[in-house]
Amino acid sequence: MDNKMMRLHGDSLFAGNFAVGDICRHKGGGDFAMPTYVIFFHLTHQGLDHLKGSADRVDAAKKTFHQHGAKVKDFYSMMGQYDSMFVVEAPSDDVIAKCALTVGAQGNVRTETHRAFSEDEYRKIIKAIT
Repeated sequence: MDNKMMRLHGDSLFAGNFAVGDICRHKGGGDFAMPTYVIFFHLTHQGLDHLKGSADRVDAAKKTFHQHGAKVKDFYSMMGQYDSMFVVEAPSDDVIAKCALTVGAQGNVRTETHRAFSEDEYRKIIKAIT
């Protein structure tokens, strides 16, 4: 199911291949965006030993995500529990998992990935359970 996405819009379910980071249009005329994910990065000992190259690795990671059909919307360097994070749009859980595993396999960071829901998505979820 690479680069395929199924989304519920109103009472209709839509599936298909969508472009990276695009707002998708379906035949019903409405728009919907790809799911959003937050990926937290923890530097490993290797990543700390090669810290000066980390900015180049951010660029390489963005390219990797793009090649897999995802789009990095934001990057933040952080203080506290995590060293940095991406906010990413991706067409599926499979795609985001491939991206995170590909970056993590290089040994410079450990990743922690979370699905993020917009306020509108959150309100729809809450409305559906009450």
